[in-house]
Amino acid sequence: MGAVVAKLVFKSGKDKFSTSHESLLDIGATDIDGNRIEKLGSILKGKRCTLVSNLYKEYRDQGFEILTFPCNQFGGQEPGTNQEVKQFIRELYGGEWPIFEKSDVNGENSNEVFKYLRYNSELNDKEKKEVKEIPWNFAKFLVNEDGEVVAYFGPRVEPITMVKDIEALLYQGC
Repeated sequence: MGAVVAKLVFKSGKDKFSTSHESLLDIGATDIDGNRIEKLGSILKGKRCTLVSNLYKEYRDQGFEILTFPCNQFGGQEPGTNQEVKQFIRELYGGEWPIFEKSDVNGENSNEVFKYLRYNSELNDKEKKEVKEIPWNFAKFLVNEDGEVVAYFGPRVEPITMVKDIEALLYQGC
């Protein structure tokens, strides 16, 4: 039954697009308070980044950073205003990492950050020239300090299973 429900709920569409961005560091986004960050590199330079919160406290002092992009495309799970979403995330996780305004991660209105992440991850089928949609909330991308996508973790992947990959990035060259 669970597999049937997952197939009914999870997105499986595809988009056709490309991105001219060579690094996530060059892309801008608007934070949850409406402030424009012209280049994410101003936040991430010299840090390793992922879009997951559970491991933040353990690795933040070692150069690990988190970017949260709320999205309401998955069953209306983020129905509140930007300020309500911000308060919820701050209260639930207690972190002070950057939270960006609600935006689409799939479809023609997908924000530039997620176009880049999807295009430069295993979600991109270069032969078919199609980029798979993110199937559900809590998909995670691991990005290196140069803004390159290192790994994509689907919504069902538990953050603890990412530790090996996170540590490999944090400790490379040590």
